[in-house]
Amino acid sequence: MAIFREALMQYLLSKSPITSIVGTSGVWGFMAPQEEVPPYITVTRVAGDTVKNLSGTNGYIEEFWQINCWGPTDAVSELLMEKVIDALDLVAPTTMSPDAGDTDYIVANTMLDNLGPDDEQWKRDGSQNKISRKLPTFRIKRSRAAS
Repeated sequence: MAIFREALMQYLLSKSPITSIVGTSGVWGFMAPQEEVPPYITVTRVAGDTVKNLSGTNGYIEEFWQINCWGPTDAVSELLMEKVIDALDLVAPTTMSPDAGDTDYIVANTMLDNLGPDDEQWKRDGSQNKISRKLPTFRIKRSRAAS
């Protein structure tokens, strides 16, 4: 059974402006492998709920997804963030598929919710070098498509 995070990750990997920076495997779930070298993206669901109206739920889920853009420098993480914002500037319904044969998701729309603070963290290699992270958060309204 697929989850929306996988569909979102595959969608980001389908965009050449993003893969030109992170390669074809540089998008990860909550955490990248320890040996992963920036630039890369991690995708985290930070909140969500069903969309309700006076007649009940309408089948949509509205979630907040933080798309962490990691880079070896601030300039690279900033460029990656700009490419992610462009890729997720969706105003018309868009289908996102986790893998062939899995259930597709329909994304009704997305909205950049906030950019979050810039962040630097120590590299995990024990050196005194830091890596840069940008933290844009998107509000994504989605439902499952028919299988």
